[in-house]
Amino acid sequence: RDPSDAQARRDVGLGFHYIAEAQAAAHDPVGALESFRRQMAIKEALAKAEPQSTLHRRDLATAYMRAGAMLRELGNPNAIEYALRSHRVFERLLEEDPNHVEIRRRAAQGMYLLAQLLTERKQAEEARVLMTRALAIQHAEATKPGALGNRIAEYAWSLLTCHPADLRDPAAGLVHARRAADLTKRQDP
Repeated sequence: RDPSDAQARRDVGLGFHYIAEAQAAAHDPVGALESFRRQMAIKEALAKAEPQSTLHRRDLATAYMRAGAMLRELGNPNAIEYALRSHRVFERLLEEDPNHVEIRRRAAQGMYLLAQLLTERKQAEEARVLMTRALAIQHAEATKPGALGNRIAEYAWSLLTCHPADLRDPAAGLVHARRAADLTKRQDP
């Protein structure tokens, strides 16, 4: 493959993402971290080569977020570094296009992760600010006319599991979980 072919490089990065996820599922954290690092190196190079590309920067922020989530699951203190990297990239993307649906969704997911990590570090006020913002983004997406079931379900889950815990709203979470289920008529296709 031509190394200057951005789509081919993006595909290779995605391949490393899937390898990392499989390694994590197979309880190979060392291998998973190496695969995530390889993916991030590709995503960083693509974002640097095409700094105007929303897609490459979104992919990079998502890769940082997933690496941070995996490191958190492993109890690795470096998790917050990746969550912060992800957050910074998503913040720039939101400044450029505050209405981009997929960026808003992923940015909210990143805020959720960062709020978890900050809560674990006893930084509840910083966590509260981020989680309140994430919930507002998710609420806006989940309550739009024609909202997708997965967006509604994500919001319901956040209402049940967010950090700090005093922001949780099980009653509202149940309402939204039922809305998501009703979209499928509660049947497995």
